[in-house]
Amino acid sequence: MTEISDDTPQSKRQARIERYQRKLLEQQERERQVQDRKRYLASARAHKDDTRRRMLLGKVMLAAMEEDLDEAGREVIHELLDRRLKRDKDRSLFGLPPLKPPDQGPPASAARHAEGPEDDDDTE
Repeated sequence: MTEISDDTPQSKRQARIERYQRKLLEQQERERQVQDRKRYLASARAHKDDTRRRMLLGKVMLAAMEEDLDEAGREVIHELLDRRLKRDKDRSLFGLPPLKPPDQGPPASAARHAEGPEDDDDTE
């Protein structure tokens, strides 16, 4: 018995088309991965820049409160902090009283859950 070979020009052409289609799909996937990586890096850079801006602003404001501002200026900043800071943990860093007395708030586990992760920004 002889084996029938599928080496016709049409089958070779079809095999070539399929090979090129696979290469095209692979290239498209690589391009998608490159674009995803670029978006991730841009987002990470923006986050780092934002964090650095906040840190620098804080350093400048603390230095101003300690060295440059008179009592009225420090009071304005203190009032802003009092209005904006919502978590008792954050308020205590600036000597502000807690918003809720400890015995009137929800259980500690519920309060932690409601506050969200520690690194969240609690300003409104």
